[in-house]
Amino acid sequence: QWLFTQVLPSIRKHGCYPPPAVVPSLAVDQEGPWDGQEKTIGERFREERERWEAKTGYQMAGTVPLMSKAVVRAIEDNLGGIRKGERILYLLYAGIDVLYVMTGQRTLTSGERALRDAYRGAEPEHRQALMARAEMLRLSADS
Repeated sequence: QWLFTQVLPSIRKHGCYPPPAVVPSLAVDQEGPWDGQEKTIGERFREERERWEAKTGYQMAGTVPLMSKAVVRAIEDNLGGIRKGERILYLLYAGIDVLYVMTGQRTLTSGERALRDAYRGAEPEHRQALMARAEMLRLSADS
């Protein structure tokens, strides 16, 4: 019964069990889609790794395939290695914003990511309410 009441719902909602300990902030976004332009690939990778580790509660090295401590350190020190083999694919599967790491352009800002995660974790009737509110906001922005 524990499997069906705790483990599987956590995996469906968060992608892992136990669920992440960090509650995302619902503050208004302060970041823009191009905020990473002035940073190196290593800096952007470190930022995304730290976000991922805070969200999941796991260390990337040893958890994500092909990402050992030495590889993580090499990427963060701008020594290369992120494009080797299937690393980008595994990072993408883990939920890393690979577009941001490689180009400095965010796929989603932290606020957009929080909205997406709230939508995905909501019950169907709450999803409908969110969609209705989003449509009202879109219509008011158009006028």
